[in-house]
Amino acid sequence: MADKHFALKFLREETLPTAFCPGCGNGIVMNCFLKAV
Repeated sequence: MADKHFALKFLREETLPTAFCPGCGNGIVMNCFLKAV
């Protein structure tokens, strides 16, 4: 298992947490977008 979530290499950790929580639709869309990139 990786030490960090894969999306963190695309995000600035100092700006977290954001409005893109994993339970809401925005977080799901963001994760899908980052996986596609």
